[in-house]
Amino acid sequence: MKHERVIAGIGCFCWIAGFIVFMVGMNLEGAIKEWMSVVGSIVFFIGLVIVGIIWAKKKYIDEDGDSKEEGSVPSDEAGK
Repeated sequence: MKHERVIAGIGCFCWIAGFIVFMVGMNLEGAIKEWMSVVGSIVFFIGLVIVGIIWAKKKYIDEDGDSKEEGSVPSDEAGK
């Protein structure tokens, strides 16, 4: 689905941008160091959550909406 690709792209951008902001913030001095580190960490984790949700949805849910459990037999192979 197209919207999943867009959301996954946004998630990837968030965790990469958050990591960069965090690393730049750690190399600065003063109050900006704390703020950039906190904001970078928050954006990083938001990006990871978005990517994780998309990954889990692709891994455990079929296109039909049926959940896939590990070790289960697909419905078309069940009757063979």
